[in-house]
Amino acid sequence: MSPSLWTALAAVSTAYAASDNSQVFALPVKDVSLSNGKLMRGVPISAGTPSQSFAVVPQAHFDDTILYTKSSGACASNATSATCVTLCGGLYDQQTSSSSSTIDQDPGNDSIVGDDLLIGNSSLSDYPIVLPITEWGPTGNTLGSLGVSPNSTLLNALLTAGKIASRSYSWWWGVQTSTNLAATDGQLVLGGFDAAKMQGSQYSFPLVAPTRTALLACLQACIMPDAPLIAYIPQTPYFKTFQALTGTSNVGTELQPATLNYQGMLFPQSNVYKGNLTISINNEIAFEFPNDQLVLPNANVQPDGSILADQAAPELLLGSVLGPSSGWAVLGRSFFQAAYLAVNYDAGNFTISLWAREERLA
Repeated sequence: MSPSLWTALAAVSTAYAASDNSQVFALPVKDVSLSNGKLMRGVPISAGTPSQSFAVVPQAHFDDTILYTKSSGACASNATSATCVTLCGGLYDQQTSSSSSTIDQDPGNDSIVGDDLLIGNSSLSDYPIVLPITEWGPTGNTLGSLGVSPNSTLLNALLTAGKIASRSYSWWWGVQTSTNLAATDGQLVLGGFDAAKMQGSQYSFPLVAPTRTALLACLQACIMPDAPLIAYIPQTPYFKTFQALTGTSNVGTELQPATLNYQGMLFPQSNVYKGNLTISINNEIAFEFPNDQLVLPNANVQPDGSILADQAAPELLLGSVLGPSSGWAVLGRSFFQAAYLAVNYDAGNFTISLWAREERLA
């Protein structure tokens, strides 16, 4: 498997104010307490005055920072407010923020506001936040997001303010298991990477957009760090071959609007895959997923905003391809339980390695 970081480019040029002098900082990926009193896993950030809390994820194919509102349409029309708060990782309320100002507003289209943004120990004033009217992106991610594309508004803002030394980031989702016995918080580093998290062999690749001419005999893959599953693979022949080799047969794809793992494959308990999964890159580095990371209870957000994990409905974190053509696979955020991703736009490359538990920012 030969990966490519799939990004979309756009131009943004603005100056921002900031309040400290860090050159690189690490943000946790953890359960974040939201306005409905419930928890959602993601990167904790705050926006507005008084501050409103959000759980977000990085999106490699967008420039903008995106937060949903109660009128955004990101949730199903019959979803309760509490459900939507959890599913979106928090809902931004411009009316209750005294520091908010409207930058661009066009009825029927996405709007942009300027507001205070607190990310880690850095505060950005009058920072542009996109408030979409519908869910953004094809990945099945429902959370708000930090755009970390090559022309990322956030990375450019932090670089301009002297908060980071380079347009770079690194990503590790942490570990989620069906038993929670080995669950571990993850990490998003802005302006660098955590050298201690990169274990063993490291493989670097140029940053390129996917094209049909790049298809080789092996399965090509794009990286989308916000997509919920471990991997999305073409139904034919790859997923059908997986089921034939494992003697399993799914009962459908998880497409419920309040699900946490959109497009995961559902199986009966009596016929779900019991083994582990290994994904190899260039036959040189292998990432292993134990069964308790590969198969999780089907999880959906309930009307009160809580998350119910149905132990009687196992869900395989492999799904149908989300990439630009049927020949491409996608490596999603759950792939980064076993792998560590470091992206450096200034150097024009990205690096993948196995992850280690230590911490040493660089």
